[in-house]
Amino acid sequence: MKIISKKYTTAATPGRKPIPGCSGKENFSGGIQVGLISNHYTKEGPGVPDEEEQRSAFVRFWQYFGRRFTSLIKLNLLFVIPVAAAITLLFVFSTVINNEVLRNLMAFAPFILVAPFVAGLTYVTRNYARRDHAFIFSDFKDAVKENWKPFLIDGFICYVMFFVISIAMNYYGGQIANNKLFYVPYILCILLTFIFVSSHFYIPVMIVTFDLKLRQIYKNALLFTVIGLWRNIFLFVLLAAGVYGVSYLLTILEINLWVLLIVILLAIFILFSFVAFLINFTVYPLIDRLLIHPSQNQEDPAAAKKSKTNNDDIF
Repeated sequence: MKIISKKYTTAATPGRKPIPGCSGKENFSGGIQVGLISNHYTKEGPGVPDEEEQRSAFVRFWQYFGRRFTSLIKLNLLFVIPVAAAITLLFVFSTVINNEVLRNLMAFAPFILVAPFVAGLTYVTRNYARRDHAFIFSDFKDAVKENWKPFLIDGFICYVMFFVISIAMNYYGGQIANNKLFYVPYILCILLTFIFVSSHFYIPVMIVTFDLKLRQIYKNALLFTVIGLWRNIFLFVLLAAGVYGVSYLLTILEINLWVLLIVILLAIFILFSFVAFLINFTVYPLIDRLLIHPSQNQEDPAAAKKSKTNNDDIF
């Protein structure tokens, strides 16, 4: 497996404005493991007490979540603004566009415009997941400003992929009753969806953490879908169950206005930041172990001898 490596300094790259929180106390560069592309990374923060690191991932998740609960609500309220704007555009498109084909094609297109704001959501929740501080509004704004282009491109790619996959799955699913062989492409579509969704557990956090081209980010993310298979399955199943649960509540129990109100309030106040925090808490230790620690240990061999923790555990 070919290894690609390059030096990178967030704060010193010509023409690149440093993102707050990325010019901390420790600087290290290089370091590649299992064919992943790595670069210079900067980290700050006092660390976590040893006794806290020894607790299970499940316990630590809820501890960190509880500490940042108020901040996550504020972050969610900030992220809901572009989401609400996209929903408004979606409503306008659905009423203005008369052509059914065009209406279906543009069904969720406005949400591509939300993609750049995922940079801010990811940056802040990544900092929380690694126990670093973040200024909610300024760091959110700077992360969006710094990373809007790759996130917008990735948002367009996501839209096209899911549009094509949804059409393919509807077609193959409808043909299964006539020919059982259509199970093969149908299952392949499910597998492709899993790979694509799993890769996006890593793509946003790598974009805001490393200075790499998007194709290199995608290459790393595809490798992580294999290396982090169990945590990917965990997140995929958990998120799929959440989507199914919400869909069930809104379709089967839609006459219950209280259920609808609860779902809306959760979406407004905590849903997006909770999901982003959950994903980053789960995948960041793997990125840290494979891309960051090797670089740190190359520059400081003594760091490799430090006490090991269970930060790479999953639930």
